[in-house]
Amino acid sequence: MSSHESAMQAARTLVANHHHASLATLSLKWEGHPFASSVAYVADLQGRPVMLLSGLAEHCQNLRADPRASVLISEQKSEHSAEQVARLTLMGRMSPVNLTEAEQQHFLHALPHMADYLQLGDFGFWRLEVEKIRLIAGFAAARWLSGSEYLRAERVLE
Repeated sequence: MSSHESAMQAARTLVANHHHASLATLSLKWEGHPFASSVAYVADLQGRPVMLLSGLAEHCQNLRADPRASVLISEQKSEHSAEQVARLTLMGRMSPVNLTEAEQQHFLHALPHMADYLQLGDFGFWRLEVEKIRLIAGFAAARWLSGSEYLRAERVLE
């Protein structure tokens, strides 16, 4: 396996094995400045982050005005500095999605506490269509990946 293929697998694995991220949108209120918020997500079977977002939330209002977004996902290793852990930024466009019953169950299996939010009525599922990725596999180990390469890669089961 080439280093490029292993980087793609590392990216898919990192996204699949975590459920917390930072979502960056373009602020509607502050002249397009980046606006970041903490969100829970689940990777769908293609590796795309799916989130359950409130329509009242600022990031959701931003996405309705401009769907471009970035999602930062980082390993959670408290004994390492931020520069030493693997992390990646997925860039693309977010859109509301209607999940099938099986997709909803996949999401709620990973994040069961989110079931209560579905009952509130103003929450809906959103998905990032991945266009570009910046993967940093550790100190001085960075590379760009295309969204299509990422979506074709298989994750390593852990």
